[in-house]
Amino acid sequence: KAELASRVQAITVQAFQKVPSDREKREVARIVHAWQELKVFDLAILDKIRKAIQALGEAASNILNAAAAGEEEDDAPVDAGKSAADAATSAPQKASEPPPKKAKVGGAPAATPAAAAAAAAAAVAPS
Repeated sequence: KAELASRVQAITVQAFQKVPSDREKREVARIVHAWQELKVFDLAILDKIRKAIQALGEAASNILNAAAAGEEEDDAPVDAGKSAADAATSAPQKASEPPPKKAKVGGAPAATPAAAAAAAAAAVAPS
């Protein structure tokens, strides 16, 4: 974990820069947020990652902030004045996404930099 912690900032920022779509950038931002929630890395390391991503520009900063806000909105309780049906119809509908690719046997590299960052975090996550 200590060895990966020293390189995770560079890996994560590079993944954020290299993924082609905003959707994938949001996924990298969600991974950083998940690392904080799961306490995978120290807060100081995660703050350095966030600052490096925010330094990439306003669009990158907005994606990072939206990913963190999105996680908080998912945890928010449903308004007591609304029925469950109203809450379900007012929730944004997610576009169907293709199923994730299966990992290749033999330690082949991950399909995207975001997947590589997620795999790296999973490798050091406490069991």
